[in-house]
Amino acid sequence: MKNSVTGYPGIGKNRELKYGVENYLKGDIFLKTLKEVSKCLRTGQWSLMSKNIRFIIGDKICI
Repeated sequence: MKNSVTGYPGIGKNRELKYGVENYLKGDIFLKTLKEVSKCLRTGQWSLMSKNIRFIIGDKICI
């Protein structure tokens, strides 16, 4: 049996991306830090999906 993911929330389990963007817009963090948060979330999400899902649809929009 093949499992697939048609959509996956890119904002993070605890809304890390939302808070990262808010902090960046307030000037509390630099763009480099925001990009690191985003990359970490994407890496973690793809890792989780690759361990548990056998068929990943490649149309996920990433920032």
